[in-house]
Amino acid sequence: MLTREQIIEALTLASDVGCHTRAGYAALDGWVESDVSFADIADCILNGASLACRATGLSMPEYEEWIAYSGRIRCCGTTRGKKRCKLTVASSKRYVDPRAWLEASKAGGYCEIHGG
Repeated sequence: MLTREQIIEALTLASDVGCHTRAGYAALDGWVESDVSFADIADCILNGASLACRATGLSMPEYEEWIAYSGRIRCCGTTRGKKRCKLTVASSKRYVDPRAWLEASKAGGYCEIHGG
């Protein structure tokens, strides 16, 4: 396996001849592309991390929930089967910004069934 420095060096050489580094990932309104640093690419290669998570600032489970719930906040209530409720918070707006969604998600809330 290459080292972080070797990966960054290879990417720098590619950049010197005209290659650009952009990451594409699913977002709420389709597909988003953003520039990524050579260090981010190297870290993702070495750690098996996701560039989408790096770009949004979310962990993989958080990113998957943000996409699955279309930017809405998932209810914090539990079902009779002791599983987390799959409904969304009654007053939840749609958060297009993943970092704003994460903050609101951490604040929690409940669906109409669980008292929201």
